[in-house]
Amino acid sequence: MTGEHQYWSYFMSRYFAGFFGMVVSVLGPRYLVDLFFLHQRGRAFTILHLALNFGASAGPTFSGFIANNQSWTIEYWWSVGLLGFTAILVLLFLEETGFDRTEGATNLTPPEDFLRNRVYTFFPGNRIVKPTTLAETVSD
Repeated sequence: MTGEHQYWSYFMSRYFAGFFGMVVSVLGPRYLVDLFFLHQRGRAFTILHLALNFGASAGPTFSGFIANNQSWTIEYWWSVGLLGFTAILVLLFLEETGFDRTEGATNLTPPEDFLRNRVYTFFPGNRIVKPTTLAETVSD
């Protein structure tokens, strides 16, 4: 990807990295709304945005220190390792957060079995909250 005639593959890899890198900025606040009650969200949002801002400033700084003694392409391999580690943590510890907290709501109980819980959490078609129609979603 870093050869002399590989501009477009490099360009597309950076495009997809930027596009999918925004998932944290978009879904992070949604997870916080699902996980925390209203009186707890201020602190949670502060920590999330501090982490995002620290990552945006510390990432290039640490990459500069790494590239100082190595080839600049090694920065990408550090990122691959960190993303793999993060993916494993998400797979092991992220729980379903789509519970309906309104009074009288009916939620399904997530399975106690770890593997079945992971399937319910990550694979489409397995819902904890009752599915709604588009009209119900828009009216809320």
